[in-house]
Amino acid sequence: MIHERYFKPESYAQPTFVHPLIREMTEIRRAWKLTRQDIAARAGYAYTTICHVEAGQRYPGLRLLQDMADVLGYEVVLRPKSHRVPRNSGAQEG
Repeated sequence: MIHERYFKPESYAQPTFVHPLIREMTEIRRAWKLTRQDIAARAGYAYTTICHVEAGQRYPGLRLLQDMADVLGYEVVLRPKSHRVPRNSGAQEG
């Protein structure tokens, strides 16, 4: 009999959220036929870090996202949504 401490099947059944950006980066990595180990080595991170990010077990910071994207030949860009109005649209800078 396996001791409950070592095997908790309910922990495997819980879904994790993987951000669409991470999903896309994973698809790009696979299309380029790169492994997680390749990304980790080229971006300068531990293999487990890349595994956890792709599995939705860790939320990456901006630096990690930029480094992963750079390895894949992409860049992370922040752009305004077309329907958003700037917060201080009526205020003047001075």
